[in-house]
Amino acid sequence: MLSDVRHVFSHDLAPVAAVIVHQLRIGYLEDVERKEFWVTLDTNDLDQLIATLDRARTMAEKLRATIATSRIHYLPPEDDE
Repeated sequence: MLSDVRHVFSHDLAPVAAVIVHQLRIGYLEDVERKEFWVTLDTNDLDQLIATLDRARTMAEKLRATIATSRIHYLPPEDDE
């Protein structure tokens, strides 16, 4: 994640405001090739992403608890080095 401040300029090129912009790098594997792309987020997008990730973490915890009471073996993810 990269975060920076970007200036907003008036028609006469004077800086009149600033915005905070976040650049999120997402890496993934396609077949055996590692790929990545960047997504631009504002602070509202960042808050929504955090809420979505918190919800996903809660769901994962509940699913692990369900798996623990079943006869299904859970395979945790490996650390990506």
